[in-house]
Amino acid sequence: MRTRDLGTFSVLITVFLNYGCGAENESFSERKRCAKTTTELTFSDGGMSPEGVGTRGLILSTTENYQSSRLFFFDFATGKKTQLLSGESGDPAVFTSRGETFFINRSANNSNLRTLSLGTNSFDLGVQTAIPGAGTGDPQSVIHIDDRHLLMSFWASSTLGVFDLEDCAMVKTFEFPVDLGDNPSSVFRPSSFVQTGSEESAQTYVVHQGINSDGYSLNGSQQLFAVTWDGTELGLIDNDPVKERIQGIPLKVSNPTAAFVNSDNSLNVVGSCTIFNTAECIHGIETVDLTNKVTALNFNFSELKEKNNGSVVAISEQTYFMQMVVPGTAGDLSDSKKIVAQINLQDKSITEFYAYPNESNGCCGLFYESVSKKLIVTEYTPTGGGTLFYMDENKQASEKISIENSPYSGIILSN
Repeated sequence: MRTRDLGTFSVLITVFLNYGCGAENESFSERKRCAKTTTELTFSDGGMSPEGVGTRGLILSTTENYQSSRLFFFDFATGKKTQLLSGESGDPAVFTSRGETFFINRSANNSNLRTLSLGTNSFDLGVQTAIPGAGTGDPQSVIHIDDRHLLMSFWASSTLGVFDLEDCAMVKTFEFPVDLGDNPSSVFRPSSFVQTGSEESAQTYVVHQGINSDGYSLNGSQQLFAVTWDGTELGLIDNDPVKERIQGIPLKVSNPTAAFVNSDNSLNVVGSCTIFNTAECIHGIETVDLTNKVTALNFNFSELKEKNNGSVVAISEQTYFMQMVVPGTAGDLSDSKKIVAQINLQDKSITEFYAYPNESNGCCGLFYESVSKKLIVTEYTPTGGGTLFYMDENKQASEKISIENSPYSGIILSN
C-alpha cells in the first residue's frame, strides 16, 4: 500500500451537527496549552445528585435556538453545577482527546477553538483561536494525530485539518482525491475519527459518510480511510494503488459513525437513518476487519419501525443506546413516540429503554458513566428548555433537573 497526500493547501485566515455522543476521557490532564486566563469555579445547587457516580463530572453545552449557547460543568462528587461560559455561538461543540478538552464555537464564517482545563477550584481557558469555518456543524470531530497536533474533520468543505496545540494555531488543511463513484454530485464527507493501538503507535481512521453535495441524499460511496501523518503532511492509505483515485474500505451502512473498537481490534460502525430518509438508507451495525479490510453487516434494522432521532453511545462490543423515534400515523415527528432504545448486537434486538414524555422532542445527547454503569439522558422541549437525568441498568430514572436552553454537546471527565 502507498499513501497519497495530494491537493494540500495552507489556511491563512479563518474562513463548520455534532451528534452529541458522550465520549469519556481516558485520564484527567492538567496540561494548559494555549491557556491564557484562569477563572475560579463557583458552584450552585441544581446539579446532578452523586448517586454513586465515580467519574469527575459532565461538561455540557446548551444552545438557545441555535443563536447563542452556554457551557456548564456538572460536578458528580458534589451534585452541584457551574456555568463556565455564556454568550457563545449557537452551534457549540465539546470534544475530548488524550485527556484534553476542547470547546469549539462553530459557524460558517468565524469558527474558533479554545482549550479547557479544569482544576480543583478553577479552570483555565485557552485563547480563542481561529479555525476554518467550513459550514455549520464543522468540525464534525477532533482527535490527536500526535501529542502536539489535533486532526479535524471538515464535512462541508470536504477537507481534513491539522491544528498545532503548542503554537495555538491552525497549520494546514488537506484535500484528497478519494474514489466517490460515478455520481457527479458525490463529495468527500469526512466525519468521525477512531484510533486503534496505544497513543505511541496509534492508527487513526476517518469515516467518509457518502452523502451528496446537497447534504442530504446518499450516494453509496461511504468508506473508512486509514490516516497517516509524518509531522508535516497528512495522507490517506490507498488500498488499491492501481486505480486512479484513493480506495478506502467500503462500508455498507448509511451515514456511518465509528462507534467501538472491539477486543480483537476490529471496529463497529453504526449506520443512521431517520424517518425522512428513503428506503435505500441502510440502518444497522457493521463490523470492520481492519486487518483484512473486509466488513460484515451484523445487524440490519433498516426494516424496523425505529429510526434515529439523535445520539448513539456504545457501552460495549454488544450493547448500544440510541435516541430513536417510532413514527406515528402522520409520518413525521408530530405524533411520533420518542424513545431511548437499547440495541443488542448479540441477539439482534432493539428494546425500549426509556420513553420520553409526549411534549418532549427527545434528542440530543447520551452519555455513559462507566464506573457506576449509569446512562445520562438529556432531552429538550419545544419551549427551548431541557432536562438531564440518570438511568441505571434496571431502567430506573433519577429525578430530572432543568437546564438552561437545549442540551447539545458534551463529554464526561474522568478523575
